[in-house]
Amino acid sequence: IKENSDSTFSNYFSFDTPGTAETVYADSNMIFTGLSDDKGCLISPMDTTVLLMNQITVADGYSVKGIHKQNELLALACGDDGVLLYTCFSDDNLPIVSKIGRINSAYAYNVKIYNSNTIFVATKEGIQIFTIER
Repeated sequence: IKENSDSTFSNYFSFDTPGTAETVYADSNMIFTGLSDDKGCLISPMDTTVLLMNQITVADGYSVKGIHKQNELLALACGDDGVLLYTCFSDDNLPIVSKIGRINSAYAYNVKIYNSNTIFVATKEGIQIFTIER
């Protein structure tokens, strides 16, 4: 969606996903789409000329309920499976992602990275705060 000069909105670009989108998050030059039914997270560059060609999927086998990225740290809230952590950056419109690990939380609905060491997770049991060391 883009905002026009007259403050109305129009379709900028759209694309199909390999499953039902649960959540969408945009950061810098990437769109992150959390998918249900254990289809993971689809990462797409925002440059529409290469968007579909350079898409990648991470967290295959997980349903992604919430997404947050800060600098190169990417956190995915994955329901009963807790939170998955990745390093993520873009190299010439190609997403480069590497798994760091997993946080065992209660059922994770959403996640927010507070800083490089502190992560907040919205769970069935309330807010859980985790400190990570890297």
